[in-house]
Amino acid sequence: MKILFLFLITLLGSQIVSAQCSIVKGKVVEAEMETPLPGATVYHVSDIQKGTTTNEEGQFTLAAEVNQQIKVSFIGYQAQVMPVDSTCQLLVKLEPLTTNLTEMTIRAERLVAEGFTISKLSKLNIYTNPGAKADPLLAVNTLPAATTLDESANISLRGADPAETGIFLNNVPINDAVRYAQLNGIGTFSIFNTAIINQMLVYPGNPPLEYGNTTSGLIALSTDERIPDQNTNSLTISLANIGFLSSRKLNEKSSLTAFTNIQPSAGIKFLNPASLERLKRFNTVDLGLHYLNRLSDRTLMKVFSYSNAESFSYETRQPTYTGNFDQEKWRTLLIFNLRHRLKYGELSFNNGINASSSRFQLSIIDTQLQLQDYYTSLTYQYAWKLLEVKTGITYDYRSTDFSGTLPVYGFALAEEHPAFNLISSRDLRTPEAFVYSTYHLSPKWQVGTGLRKNVFPNNQIDYLSSQVNLSYQPA
Repeated sequence: MKILFLFLITLLGSQIVSAQCSIVKGKVVEAEMETPLPGATVYHVSDIQKGTTTNEEGQFTLAAEVNQQIKVSFIGYQAQVMPVDSTCQLLVKLEPLTTNLTEMTIRAERLVAEGFTISKLSKLNIYTNPGAKADPLLAVNTLPAATTLDESANISLRGADPAETGIFLNNVPINDAVRYAQLNGIGTFSIFNTAIINQMLVYPGNPPLEYGNTTSGLIALSTDERIPDQNTNSLTISLANIGFLSSRKLNEKSSLTAFTNIQPSAGIKFLNPASLERLKRFNTVDLGLHYLNRLSDRTLMKVFSYSNAESFSYETRQPTYTGNFDQEKWRTLLIFNLRHRLKYGELSFNNGINASSSRFQLSIIDTQLQLQDYYTSLTYQYAWKLLEVKTGITYDYRSTDFSGTLPVYGFALAEEHPAFNLISSRDLRTPEAFVYSTYHLSPKWQVGTGLRKNVFPNNQIDYLSSQVNLSYQPA
């Protein structure tokens, strides 16, 4: 009897000890697909000052004891209150807020193939990256998958040629995305202003067929879709740059952001005449406008316009010629996006126009390059439980005109050396239809499939592209 009594006391004591804990660990996920919810708020019901947020994996650690009430909330989901049990482990599954379809609000567009990205960079990631110099494309160069060997903004992913990497802004391809580009297209900085960028997705390998005309790597940027709470102005001044940015809240549903940068060479050359002796001049002026309008709870419109003019002159020294290398370039870009939420899915129209003209002069070399691009697409995206499907048609037109005088021998650049005239013009029209889908096999596994085919081929090879992706994300 005494032994039985001691056994019961010991068992009861162990249960009391096991029922005590000082730290509770848990994970917050979306109820349907159990995807992690980073940034969810976790706090004590009795004391909201004692709380924390979940990390990128949706996990959290909080000081708490058994039977204390913990509340978990996340934007767009129903908050949940749970007691801490003796295991000191919580798995919180949040349900989306129920929304009346007649009052559905347009949300930020989600790419169907987003689950197969290697890197996802936010505006803050770009600003806080020292190697990025506040430039989105230079931020990509700091990623492990980037194999760019110089400090240019032309992106090489996993050893591929930069020309094979597609760059998209708001679902529109940008074929000339750098500034201070040379004749070979290599440039120092990108044309994108980080202040209006919402996020950037990087696919370093085989790009999803959701996008066309890209073979090795993809960079997809999207502009901000938030209406600012208040008007803001920003002015930056340095020896070689004067920049101004203004973000205005026009009303509750629309906003306008304008920015300009002027880069004169007079100031920095005045203070560094010896170091910049061979740099004769450089000048850049650009202007950008980003207009956002929530036409209704279901419809969103975005317009982005950008123009810039740049020039520089540099003294070059060749065995057969010493003189100035002069370059001038102007470009203009206009992108229009319209998205509308339907009862089932979302309809999207995207349109982009891009034109540029550049001139290069070095002794007997005098060339001019003109580029014109036109792109339009109409897509439909549907999501149902574990399945997401996107389909649509695209039309991509590109025109290149080159003319000028070139040396017969690359090393012979003097005025008396032989030269020849070259004129070249070509254009490419690519209408295509595509379908891409992803299916979530489990919280860790998902598979993606896609088809893309040219339609109405005009003097082109008839082709069909297919793709299968498989992704595993460990907990």
